[in-house]
Amino acid sequence: MADFGEYTDINMVSRNTELNAEETHNYFPVAWAKVNRLAVQAAGLEGEAVYWMRSGALGAGAAQTLAWAGDQDVDFSTTDGVATTIVAALSLGLSGMGFTHFDIGGYTTQPPMVRTQELFLRSAEYAVFTPVMRTHLGNKPDANHQFYSSNDTLTQFARLTQIHARLKPYTAAFVKETSLLGF
Repeated sequence: MADFGEYTDINMVSRNTELNAEETHNYFPVAWAKVNRLAVQAAGLEGEAVYWMRSGALGAGAAQTLAWAGDQDVDFSTTDGVATTIVAALSLGLSGMGFTHFDIGGYTTQPPMVRTQELFLRSAEYAVFTPVMRTHLGNKPDANHQFYSSNDTLTQFARLTQIHARLKPYTAAFVKETSLLGF
């Protein structure tokens, strides 16, 4: 994870005389993506290492390996819940960032809102069709339903991960095409 490229304050005073603060705010996620790409190349891990970012701007997609939708609430809301990951994936795709993913079941728990079994499994069903199927305990793991919280969830989640694995040839073809075309 190469997080927090988005936190350059638009009111900052930049030492770079070529860019004002707002331009620096928009450039920094691109520079951060390039730094991470260079680190992977320097380590000789290009094509093997994957890092994901929630920040981006014009040009960042060429340096990122994977975009991440950020810290959704553990609910179905369209304001900051798991439903926003679909809009994010479509928007990122239209912006030239073809590889996106999210935290299955969301991340941010603010009681009384907690991750339910239904939310976990519904979002896992969607994640089957994304390049990366990744869980996260969330910011309050004990309050959230996890893949291991019940035998029923474990069984259903195992089935979904098997479907994701069976889709690997299609995903690999998509990854290759997207990498060649650049979007």
